[in-house]
Parts: sequence; structure tokens; C-alpha cells
Amino acid sequence: MDEINSKLNVLRIDEENIHEHEKSKLREFNLSDGKRLLLHDEQGYENKFKDGRSFDYLENTNSTNIEFNYDFKIHRDALKNLIEQNAEITSNPMCVYHNHVWWIYSYRILVIGGAEEDGPICTVDLQSVSASSYKKEVPKGGLGSNSPAKQEAPNILQGWLTVKTADGEIFPIPTELRENGMRSVSGWAISVNKLKGLMQGHSTIDLNCRLIISRAYFDPVALLPEPIFAELVSPTATMVLDKVVKGEKTPQWDVVLTCGEGERKDFFVHKSVLSDASPTLKLVMAKRMSWAGCDLLSVSHEDRFIITSMDEENLILILNFIYKRKMILPRYNQFAKVGRFINANFPREVLMGFLVQWQRLIVEDVLKAKKQNENPVLLAARCLRHLTSIYSTPYGAMPVAKRVCVSLMADILQIVDGQGARKSFDEELDLIPGLQTVLTQHIVLAVQKISFFISGVAKQSIY
Repeated sequence: MDEINSKLNVLRIDEENIHEHEKSKLREFNLSDGKRLLLHDEQGYENKFKDGRSFDYLENTNSTNIEFNYDFKIHRDALKNLIEQNAEITSNPMCVYHNHVWWIYSYRILVIGGAEEDGPICTVDLQSVSASSYKKEVPKGGLGSNSPAKQEAPNILQGWLTVKTADGEIFPIPTELRENGMRSVSGWAISVNKLKGLMQGHSTIDLNCRLIISRAYFDPVALLPEPIFAELVSPTATMVLDKVVKGEKTPQWDVVLTCGEGERKDFFVHKSVLSDASPTLKLVMAKRMSWAGCDLLSVSHEDRFIITSMDEENLILILNFIYKRKMILPRYNQFAKVGRFINANFPREVLMGFLVQWQRLIVEDVLKAKKQNENPVLLAARCLRHLTSIYSTPYGAMPVAKRVCVSLMADILQIVDGQGARKSFDEELDLIPGLQTVLTQHIVLAVQKISFFISGVAKQSIY
């Protein structure tokens, strides 16, 4: 640190010496929360995986830890905002990522002391942010945050901050891990003018950050919520359900459910079983009434109800839950329809139970296909179908599944681009039936965004 101060004491700040081409990059935006965004570079991140390596690539596949390495930029223009006590600036995100799990860090420069000869005194720290790059309000009808509820910040095993000037000089900063779980790196106190002095006529200096984190942290399955309902293992229930879904009559059946969509199929079921699963179905059957809002149509003079929105496959899915509490994944383009029926006819906890189990089934399906080295085109198609399902559920319903599918899709495209095979890949993907209506703007933007963040942070395996 004495070396830094010695050098700074002989530096003089000359705003006119900043290179004109660096000045011209700056763009400023006023945000809705009253903060200002200074945009210095449209790209912001240099892709560290241009050679076609997977985002999950590590030199040593048996390593227990991962080192992440990223160069933040400290901009002269941003330092102009550091005038008053508690004024602060924060950086763009540093995304530590592996195996479909990520966490966000940024630096914070905070004014802690009044103006002195060298300007206000500030601290430079690395801050643990969250599992998302920014906070977003939960929209109406949403179920909560779109970040995994069980995810906590990783423990930083070791961390370093280093200043690198445009002229190539390097100044290690004394740092320490703090916050009871070693979740952030504390930097050092320095005056604003001395920070500017390090820039030596340039508009920026680099703040290099290196973090070592346990590889075990990056486990998407560990982030999945526990099932709400346990599947019944009764042999009798299994035997009865097997007959019911085949359209066979079982002892003591007393009502018929008929598919309202597709080819007609009758299911001979039991009022008592349906009533135990759903207060709504219990009321409708006791009153022998139709209920349009619940897609139930009573047939006069028959113990029969037509489920107007269900085809055979979807109704079998519902019957599996009613008889065994078994939750089956619907077809990717049927999520919204099945979800609406469940929401209208069952208690809220049942819908939540379905969403929890569907998320687990999606994650298991994708990770299994990835482990089996499924053809990249087919694996991408699998991700796209699942993302269609996920985006048709309430906001925040499946954050883990969304992250797994989006990041795997980004990884596939990263590898294909690095191999120079994007054109043939896109052509093959276009040939898969049904995908033409799947590639929505939401999915494209989500894939581009996470690829942008992931690709800018270098990483390597550590012991």
C-alpha cells in the first residue's frame, strides 16, 4: 500500500488528458428508481470461451474447487458522483457460474469520510449481491422471486482484489474475508483523487477479482424444494388406478368422467375418492351441477361429468393424482391448460404440489439427457420445449428448472458457435416439428442474457 501512496503523491489529475475515444463511449441513463446508469461499453464482457469450450469446462474434472477471475472497470466519470458522505457507486455484475448454478458479485465504492486534500475518503469492497443480477418486482399472479428460494451465497474460500492500471502496473490490495460466512471480500480505504490518479490520463483502471469457491456449491438438484405430496404406495390403489385409466369398470364405481377434447373416452371412477381429493368436485357431484368456470359439465339423468378442457392424456394425469398423489409431467404445450384445471378444482396446495414436482421432473429429465450426451440439436429442442412449459406457469414457479434449461441452451449455442457450426445447427433445429412456435422472444432474451454474463468470467479448476 505504501507503494501505491508513494506513486499517487506525485500524480496530478488532468481531465483534459483523457483519451477522446474513451470519452466518446460514455452514455448516461436515468433509471426508474432514481439511480443513474453510466454505460461505457455496449458489450461490457469479453467472451472467455470463444474457442468453443463448454461453460462447464474445467482442466481437472476431479478438482474440488473453482477459481473465478474477472476484471471490473472503475470509471473516472462514475467517481464524479462520490462527493457526499454515504454516496456510492456499484459495478456491473460478476457472475460466478458452474453446472447451471450462479451467484452475482459487484464492487462497491462508498464514501466514508469527508473531503480532505485528496478528496473524499472511500472504501472499495467486493459485495455479494444475490442469485440475480437485479431485483425485479413479482408481477400480479406471481408466486415469488424467480431465484431459487433455497440458494444462499457461496462461501468464498479465498479472495483477492488487485488494481491494474492501463500502463500495466499492478497493485495488490490487502483484503480480508468477512460476513460470518466469508461471503464477501473487504478492500481498502483510499481517496477519490488518488483513485483518479491511478488512471494516469485514461478513463478507467481495472479492479481484478479472483475468488475460490467449492465446486460442491454448484449443484442445481440441491436447490429444488422438497415434494409437498408423497405418492401413495398402496397396492390396492395401484390396481384400481390401472383399471380406471384403461377405461375398465372397477368394484363400486359410481360416476363417469368423460373427456371433452379429442376422441371420447370414459373413465369409471369413485365419487368418494374424487371428493377426498377436491372439495370442488365433492360439491359439484353432490349437487349434480355444471360449473363452467371449472370446466365441468353435468349430463342430465346420468352419473356422468364431461371435463370440457381435458383430453385423454391430460385426464389420466389428473386421475393419477386423485388416486395415488402421483404427479406426471404434461406435454410441453399443455401446461397452462392442465394448470388452470387444477387451480380451478383443487386447493391451492395441490397446484403448488404439482408445480414443485413438475419442476423436479424437468430438471431430472434435462440433466439425464445431458449426462447421456444427447445430440446437441435434440438436447436444445428438449430445453426449448421445457422452457415453453416453464413460461406458461406463474412467475417464480420454477426458478431452478428455468435456470437449468436457459443455461444449458446458452452452453449448447456457445459450443456450436465456437465450432463454426451454427448455420447447420439452426437448420437441423428448424426441422424438428413443433418448435417453430416455441422460440419466443422471452426465451431468446433469457438465453442471450445469461450467456453474456457467464462468458465474461474466466475460471479454472483448483486442487
